[in-house]
Amino acid sequence: WRALCDGCSVIFLNLELLQRNGAILETKQQVLTREFDATQQERMEAGANARTEELLAPIQKGQLFARMKWCDQAMDEINSGKMDLQNMPSLLKPLLNYRPRSG
Repeated sequence: WRALCDGCSVIFLNLELLQRNGAILETKQQVLTREFDATQQERMEAGANARTEELLAPIQKGQLFARMKWCDQAMDEINSGKMDLQNMPSLLKPLLNYRPRSG
C-alpha cells in the first residue's frame, strides 16, 4: 500500500509496526525457512503480493479524496496497534501452534 500513501509518516508507521511484530515475524521466517524451499517461498510471496494488489486495486482507482481518507484510516489503524499480528488470532494461531516435523 506504499504506492497509495507516500510520505515519511507511512515509513515511520511501517517501521513501528515491524518493531511491535518483530518476534512474530522472526518466528514466521524460521518456519518458512524450515518447511519450504526458496521456490515455494517465492510462490507464496508472489501469491500474497498479487492478492494484496487485487484488494488495493479499487482504492488505487478511486478519487484522490477517497485515497487520502483510506490512507489516513490505515495509518490510524497501524498506529493504534489494531493491525498488529497479536490482534489477529486467526492468522497467528497456526504459527503459534506450529511444531517442527520430526525426522
